[in-house]
Amino acid sequence: QALTYYRNLAANTMPGSNDIMEVKDAFMNGTAPMAIYSTYILPAVIKEGDPKNVGFVVPTEKNSAVYGMLTSLTITAGQKTEETEAAEKFVTFMEQADNIADWVMMSPGAALPVNKAVVTTATWKDNDVIKALGELPNQLISELPNIQVFGAVGDKNFTRMGDVTGSGVVSSMVHNVTVGKADLPGTLQASQKKLDELVEQR
Repeated sequence: QALTYYRNLAANTMPGSNDIMEVKDAFMNGTAPMAIYSTYILPAVIKEGDPKNVGFVVPTEKNSAVYGMLTSLTITAGQKTEETEAAEKFVTFMEQADNIADWVMMSPGAALPVNKAVVTTATWKDNDVIKALGELPNQLISELPNIQVFGAVGDKNFTRMGDVTGSGVVSSMVHNVTVGKADLPGTLQASQKKLDELVEQR
């Protein structure tokens, strides 16, 4: 269903495979009236356009579809005790609202905080980009609980997803079906076989 939908979208968009810069440029110069993009397009909207002219569509069927990526601070296992303690101090420092605000605001409007206290800081509230976007940042933040990450289900993290992503099987499948106009059932079957073989390697 998803591939069929993407194939239909591809028939009405720019030819070929387009990277993030091509998509951003086409959207900002009016060539493409709609784009599938992350919040990282928002600084460009402020710099090159008018946020009042931009709207957002969240596809809904049985569940809301939310595109996003969560960035986490993690501590390596198996290192020296003093290294772990130093890492814990750093993470504790970074988790303070003002420090997270400084980190998130390196790209205002693009990266959104998962720590609720950030939006109460002066760094957040007084930022020109955040002000220009009005209620949009708060609306986007409210959707964070709906983000679903490939390879993570509940509290379980399936590390093999890194192998799947790195193999390029999924991205090649989407490209072949949309741009290459390959046979959809055959491409799905071939891609599934590649993934099965990949999983069996360990």
